[in-house]
This record gives sequence, structure tokens and C-alpha cells, in this order.
Amino acid sequence: MKKILLTAICLLPLAACNNTVDLKPDAAKLTRLTEEPTNCKFLYDLDSSARFYSEADAVRFMENQIAERGGNSYWMKTMTTTRNEWTPFAPVNTFTMNVKVYQC
Repeated sequence: MKKILLTAICLLPLAACNNTVDLKPDAAKLTRLTEEPTNCKFLYDLDSSARFYSEADAVRFMENQIAERGGNSYWMKTMTTTRNEWTPFAPVNTFTMNVKVYQC
């Protein structure tokens, strides 16, 4: 019994490192632009706010939203992180992103 409990306690931190948001196939084809493009067609602005443990999960969540709505490229205008203090085991952050979506 003690061995099982010890094993569970040791594996808990590894479980917390697992990605919680899977990238959809269409989202994997998106291109993240480093600056606002001049030769692409602007489609729409997307404001996304979500609570996740990691920034990577928040970005994958936002990329899945873009893939559902169309567009093949995006430029992230802003991204802010707000830490939520009162969560058990690990801090959950609120990520707020403003992106411009393009067809390039």
C-alpha cells in the first residue's frame, strides 16, 4: 500500500506537465506571423480569454478557434497573463489574447 501511494505521489507532478489542449489538424497548418503582414487579406479580429496552466495550452486553444473559423495565418497583437492565486496543486493563469487573422 505504501509503495502504491509513494508511486502516485511521485507521478503527480508529471501528470501536471501534460498538455491539456490537443491541436486540431487544421490548426497545425496555421502560420504564426511575427509582424503585421502587408500582402495578406485581413479576415477578422479574435479576442480569446481562457484559463490554463500553461501559455502553450492557451495558444493551442486560440489556434483551434482560428482553425474552426477559417484563415491560415495570424498575428498576435497582445497577450496578457493574470495569475489566479487560489487553486490547488498548481497555479491556473488567465491568458487574454488579441489576434488578427489573415488569409496569406
